[in-house]
Amino acid sequence: MDFIYWLGAIDSLGFLIIRSLMSTLWQSSILFIVFGILAYMLRRRKETVRHALLVVVILIIPFLPLISWMLKTAGTPQKEVPILPLYSAPEVIDQSHYYVKPSQRSYQPEQQQQFVPDAPSESIPSKEQNREIRVSIQNYPWAVALFVYAGGVLFFLLSVLSGRFRIKQWIINGDAVIDTRIIELFENVRKRLGLRRDITIIESKEAS
Repeated sequence: MDFIYWLGAIDSLGFLIIRSLMSTLWQSSILFIVFGILAYMLRRRKETVRHALLVVVILIIPFLPLISWMLKTAGTPQKEVPILPLYSAPEVIDQSHYYVKPSQRSYQPEQQQQFVPDAPSESIPSKEQNREIRVSIQNYPWAVALFVYAGGVLFFLLSVLSGRFRIKQWIINGDAVIDTRIIELFENVRKRLGLRRDITIIESKEAS
């Protein structure tokens, strides 16, 4: 198993992941539209009701692929929505213009195929020839998309963690507010929002 093989496997895996994300995107958009309508209808209720509804919608989104699979398994009629074109394995070419034929398999949603490139055969160059093969990033768009998406997720998680750490430091190094006017104002707002927990107000010079 060489570099070309694993790059092809990552490319096919990236196609599956990006397709799942695209499918979840339009399904979650419908959920948020429904939430907006319900939130408007419940605008006279307490904020906690709309907040709870929003939390339910957010918790459902990661399980949309599983819910879709369960409905399909149960025999519920479904219509396939074309999100992306059919997957085709990438082509590579060596210095001698020797083409490596891509896999003839394409993505068929109803067959639930796994996209793993064909095992090395006689039509694939030997190890000596593989050293001369030129790899073009343009031939592996889904692998690139997968790395970009993973990098974005990692950056987002690190930003959230660093923000939480910074707020934690503000709380540790801050001082409790003792101004009665601020405390009374906060208590009025807390009651209006329906918050039942006892919360201590902290002020920090590091927070603007």
